[in-house]
Amino acid sequence: MKLISLISFLVLLQNLGISQNAVDSISFNSIKLGQHISEYENNFYYISGNEAIYQRDSSLRNSILNNIKNEIREGIYRGNTLNTINQIPASKTTFFFYQGKLFKIRWDFRKSDFDEFEAVSKSLNSYLLKTLGEITGKDFGLMLFWEGRNNYLQSFADTDLFQIEFRNKDTHSIVTQLN
Repeated sequence: MKLISLISFLVLLQNLGISQNAVDSISFNSIKLGQHISEYENNFYYISGNEAIYQRDSSLRNSILNNIKNEIREGIYRGNTLNTINQIPASKTTFFFYQGKLFKIRWDFRKSDFDEFEAVSKSLNSYLLKTLGEITGKDFGLMLFWEGRNNYLQSFADTDLFQIEFRNKDTHSIVTQLN
């Protein structure tokens, strides 16, 4: 009985280790967390706070301006090569930089852009499971996540949106404290 328990524990530990290593070493479309902003500058629309939505809402505008002051930049990707995961193009891809280094990427897949939205969501989650291994956590059945020593990836689904967010844990913690 002790041997079976030990083997089960070791298998669980090995699966957890695979997931942690994978999420810390993965790159999507050759994008790696920590890359310098200069590698992407010509492919983005950087949010400035002057956009119409921010002009109408002073709290949103102040939040963006505070981020810029704290060297946090948010850019909407305008190309068509870095916005895919498993050959599925995202509706919107946003890159987040702190002090000029990429610390977070968010891919949004909107239901309105896909005829078979549920199939797209399942395909993306299957791809992540195959690529990263077993999940390290699950919230409310809608969010799956993989946590490594350095990085964290989560997928989230609701009725109108499937979202994947990939971030560096330490930098994300610093940025969160700045806001």
